[in-house]
Amino acid sequence: MGETRPSRPVLGIDIGGTGVKGAPVDLTTGELVADRVKIKTPKPATPDAVADVVEEIAGRFADSIGDSPIGIAIPAVCQRGVARSAANIDPAWVDTDVDALFTERLGRPVHVVNDADAAGVAEGRYGVARDVQGLVILTTLGTGIGSAFLLDGKLMPNSELGHLEIDGHDVEAVDRAYAEAVATTGKPTAIVARTRKGAGIEWVENTNGAHGKPVENSDEAIRELGGRTQIRVTPPAPEGASAVRPRAE
Repeated sequence: MGETRPSRPVLGIDIGGTGVKGAPVDLTTGELVADRVKIKTPKPATPDAVADVVEEIAGRFADSIGDSPIGIAIPAVCQRGVARSAANIDPAWVDTDVDALFTERLGRPVHVVNDADAAGVAEGRYGVARDVQGLVILTTLGTGIGSAFLLDGKLMPNSELGHLEIDGHDVEAVDRAYAEAVATTGKPTAIVARTRKGAGIEWVENTNGAHGKPVENSDEAIRELGGRTQIRVTPPAPEGASAVRPRAE
């Protein structure tokens, strides 16, 4: 049987760490049918506080969406509408039945999925990943780092590559440390160091692809990096050598 789609536009809402965005979407073309509305994410971004914002956005498009269902994307692992994690939103989201919360608040069917997964499905249905066989990986770069895997057009949900660990640190945490270092120093900051025969830090490689600068030890590396960033040793250092850590202020 063919897929049944609402005859009217469906409201899509994206809940992010800094903003909640929404606009009605034509599911035949995948295009927005009105300018999106963006409201700052409340602080703290608890489920009830965010639901107030979502309700306001839905109200602004009441005339165009009628009683159509609403799709909501959140920065969390979602299993059957229940949040199992919380990235850049309040920890109170964990184990919240978000489908039920928004269905009750909005008085209509609501379906909630991981934000990057929503983008991946859209790309597979309307974008460059349409009809592509094999593995497609989509990444989203916003307040956090999101990812979606499509295999032969089918979503492999909740990949969440942004929350893999590097040297015991969440990838997004390392990314934030780098961003803070750039903001502090006002220049591109090195984040990769290499080892030489187990002797410790030998080379600092710039993130812009330029040639690195030789350094004698970790203290000099930290000075070159502005003293604020997180770097790792690549390839893994022999026993006794370790990643350079941020210097406390």
